[in-house]
Amino acid sequence: MTQPVKIIGLTALILLLAGSLWIANNSWHGLKRKDQTSVQPVGSADGLQSMTTGTSPADFALEHRVLISMDLSRPLPNPFVLSGILLQLEAADWVLEDSDGIRLAEGRVTQDDGIWNEVIWYEQIPRTQSGFLKFYATAHKTEPLVSYEVELETQIQTVELFFKRRAADMDCSEVLAVKRDLVSTSGHKLNYYEAVLHELVKGPTSEEAEQGWLSAIPEGVRVRRVGVDEKGRLVGDFSENLFDDPMDDCRKSAVLAQIEQTLATVPVNGRRMPGKVYVEGQEVGF
Repeated sequence: MTQPVKIIGLTALILLLAGSLWIANNSWHGLKRKDQTSVQPVGSADGLQSMTTGTSPADFALEHRVLISMDLSRPLPNPFVLSGILLQLEAADWVLEDSDGIRLAEGRVTQDDGIWNEVIWYEQIPRTQSGFLKFYATAHKTEPLVSYEVELETQIQTVELFFKRRAADMDCSEVLAVKRDLVSTSGHKLNYYEAVLHELVKGPTSEEAEQGWLSAIPEGVRVRRVGVDEKGRLVGDFSENLFDDPMDDCRKSAVLAQIEQTLATVPVNGRRMPGKVYVEGQEVGF
């Protein structure tokens, strides 16, 4: 066998093995977060979807080097699971945008992630019902490697976030409600409150800041999960930097109050119960 034939045969074998491993590992029907918290499946995740008529998985891998396993036949919910794998590519940036070019979410996936299943929240409200999910090579982010046309969730829900008010004579733990619109979470209670907390940690918008609203929560805090305890109280779990900034007791009280009141619910017993605050899985107590 000549050298060129050997190379072609070896390449074909590698692609065949990669496709086989992908299919073998991609036969799930529900998706898990990295911390193994269950989330709603986006759709059927059986097999490969090239979204290109007549394109085989091997051809698709050679052309785009990005394989996704998502149901793109219906609108992407809030949140949705970004699922796929990179081939012959160390990393890729991705962007979800509407047809007007408004960025709704963005991030990066790497080959080190293996098969990635990332829970993604809309960061902006779409202006159009359709848009694009684009993947770019991180080294030269000009034209996308691949662009999928997608339907977007356009239903809106109004939520209440709790902030402090600048120049107001308020106690440390006194916070007030601010209404804000975000992409609907389709009635799922825990998704609803997790979406609300994602909005809370962003802090006031520029318009809200001009109106005098401010947040005691430091920048860069991440929401890890939302759950429910045995008494029906909502629990918000945050990244370890929730109290990283130098804080006096007054600011700590304000941080807790913002989260607890944003998570406050009316359980079956009729009493309004503030939420509980956790950091990296441990309840906060001062």
